[in-house]
Amino acid sequence: MNALTGLSAGMLAGGVFIGYMAGSAMVDFGATQEINRLNAEVKKREETINLERQNVQNHKTFIRTKDTVARRFCSEYFKGDKK
Repeated sequence: MNALTGLSAGMLAGGVFIGYMAGSAMVDFGATQEINRLNAEVKKREETINLERQNVQNHKTFIRTKDTVARRFCSEYFKGDKK
């Protein structure tokens, strides 16, 4: 009977350990899902920021081009007035 009690206690301890590990795995899985979700959100925000930076660069280039064209026009138009 004593051996049976020891065996039962061992099985109970094994069951508790397996249950604990399974619970830990579920918590880890939930944390992994949350981390993946947050990483996806960060990536989406970075893409939005990069897109806005590109829009700013495009606008700066557009303004520089307009400025250059305007300067060329003025220098050609008023070429004869430099006396």
